[in-house]
Amino acid sequence: IRDSIITIPQGQHTPLNIIPATISLDTYAYAYIPTNCRGRKCEIHVAFHGCLQYVGKVGKVFVENAGYNSWAESNNIIILYPQTTSTVLNPQGCWDWWGYTGLDYATKLAPQIITVMNMATYLGK
Repeated sequence: IRDSIITIPQGQHTPLNIIPATISLDTYAYAYIPTNCRGRKCEIHVAFHGCLQYVGKVGKVFVENAGYNSWAESNNIIILYPQTTSTVLNPQGCWDWWGYTGLDYATKLAPQIITVMNMATYLGK
């Protein structure tokens, strides 16, 4: 199953070429691509980690062991694991649920959400 995990540079998917760290995103996201989804389109599920669960803090424990990958393999669903990182404004590496990335943090215009949507679009191609 670990062979089916790919690395995605999050900076290639941020809006306006924003540097990922400025919106508390790590350099890379990860995605699990089931065997039957290689070379064909599959549905995508986004798995958001919790605070203090980003790769820089816990390694790939969430990506590899949260239980999504075996479920995805048997159901032909791609799992996207976007990653935050800790910053001065976000020391616990949480997803923005209080506005540290700006006033639009809870809308589809939020830079973290745009980045995740862009990665999902990329995976869906």
